[in-house]
Amino acid sequence: VSPSSKSALSKINWIDVLSYALHSGLIQAPICHYWFEWLSVNGPKSNTASVLVDQVMVQPPLLVLMFICLDIFRANMRRTLDLFRKEGILSQALANAGPTVVASWRFWPFAVYFTFK
Repeated sequence: VSPSSKSALSKINWIDVLSYALHSGLIQAPICHYWFEWLSVNGPKSNTASVLVDQVMVQPPLLVLMFICLDIFRANMRRTLDLFRKEGILSQALANAGPTVVASWRFWPFAVYFTFK
């Protein structure tokens, strides 16, 4: 990786990337899928009229919904990251993992052994 590509990667706002991915995958895609399915069956027979209905009646509210969702996702991710850093969640998890794994080895290997046929 060249030095210039490293600086480009460090400029990526990963909270925005994740916010858009969550919104697109969990909200926008299902809504648009079912909307276009419904529109193709029940909407105007003309492709031009269907595009007009979509762009004038449906896309503006979807854009408002997108901006609301993105702001909610961003705010929650920032708060979560701040809490994660302040509370030392990673160090606590790592400290607890060792004793928990050792304790689990007292029971789970035998339980798993007997589940195999």
